[in-house]
Amino acid sequence: MEVIDVVKALVVGGISGIEMCLDRETGEVYYDLKSGAKSHLHLYEGFVVKGRYGYENRLDIAEYTTVSDVMGELFLEFKKCFYGRDFYNPDWMELGVMLGLVEKKVTTTTHVSYK
Repeated sequence: MEVIDVVKALVVGGISGIEMCLDRETGEVYYDLKSGAKSHLHLYEGFVVKGRYGYENRLDIAEYTTVSDVMGELFLEFKKCFYGRDFYNPDWMELGVMLGLVEKKVTTTTHVSYK
């Protein structure tokens, strides 16, 4: 399995705007996975994930048998991008629902104002 296979699956899964970028310091190509959260989420070759504050994690690709497994692990990496904030790319939450990692609940609230 290659990084590009996972990126394609993320796009098909609904993550919009993923960009291929160049890390000018290292000369490495990476994919900006558009977390929309406080921290960025960049995926490098070799399944290395980098985020804000020097965060770096190499996914052990041998643990995963399918692209969906890797997508699920990337969703868990996405959740680490919040750093206590509540803003993010909603495409990622929809992907979490699709993967069965997030339960979506819709509620209705009625507000009544008295004069």
